[in-house]
Amino acid sequence: MTIFNDDNKVKSNWFQKNKIGDSIEGTYIAKRIVMNQLRGKEQIIYELKAADGQFWNVGGGDPNAKFPAGIDIQMRNVKLGQVIGFKYTEDKPSTTVGMNPTKKVQVFANPDIVDEEWLKQQDDENAIEGGIDPDFGVSDKTVLKAFEKMDEATDDMIGHINKLAEEKLGAITPEEVKDMVAEKTGLAFIEKNLDKIVEALTALPAKKK
Repeated sequence: MTIFNDDNKVKSNWFQKNKIGDSIEGTYIAKRIVMNQLRGKEQIIYELKAADGQFWNVGGGDPNAKFPAGIDIQMRNVKLGQVIGFKYTEDKPSTTVGMNPTKKVQVFANPDIVDEEWLKQQDDENAIEGGIDPDFGVSDKTVLKAFEKMDEATDDMIGHINKLAEEKLGAITPEEVKDMVAEKTGLAFIEKNLDKIVEALTALPAKKK
């Protein structure tokens, strides 16, 4: 018997907007920017962990768009660890003849409704890693101490990230690098994420001057 057959393929779970009223709820655990192969452009992806332990992806808009998608505007003030919901509420007719209507999604969130267990898990992991995560209120002093503990190889990686952050995001100071990288990649600035951060930043276009 082999594991390599179609029945055993692991598939990503995507929130499908099949009919008005479709919804999904869970803990907001990540924000990523990926290349949408069908559209040939980047797309924001929000990741949820549902109550049953399954992970779901919710598609956002183009992170480089002049006018952000409604779902992305709504998500600006939502923090990792909040329990949130997405609901397909209506179709908005396209202003371009022949184009399909836009499926509008409403975000539901309350800053007081959070997944305490998930947040504690992240705090524990950050403490073990000597980590840095701006979404959980870590001070700049802690950031500097964590940097001081990193080995030479990690220092080189941080230097590479600083250079990429300046080229791709226009970040100059350590505080700007920390905040802008976390915002753009959705990754906590901790040692175990450095490779992923470099990969995410490398895929971004250079900042227009």
